[in-house]
Amino acid sequence: MATRLAHASRAAIVEFPVQNPQAVLDAALRQIGRRYDWLGCAGIALRNRDWQEPDSWFCSELVAYAFGQAGEPLFREDMVSRITPQHLWMLANPSKRPSDPMDLLSAQLP
Repeated sequence: MATRLAHASRAAIVEFPVQNPQAVLDAALRQIGRRYDWLGCAGIALRNRDWQEPDSWFCSELVAYAFGQAGEPLFREDMVSRITPQHLWMLANPSKRPSDPMDLLSAQLP
């Protein structure tokens, strides 16, 4: 995380209320081994991108998937074909938004 934040121009931590956080984490952990979908970055500009690629995940797509698999969807089912980091940010109020992304490493969350 430190490496990624060091290269970021902006970053935020967002929190979502969830009944069973472990179920969300378990759903995400079951995806270990699938590669990162670098083309997803380009896909942000494309409409109707299929977010359920069989062998890779884009970061925000994985988050939406994990919450949905845990029975706590963040988005309506008909809206999950194109999830971006901005959608996640808009969905929750950021708990921390420092001017320097590296400050997130030392941030104390409530």
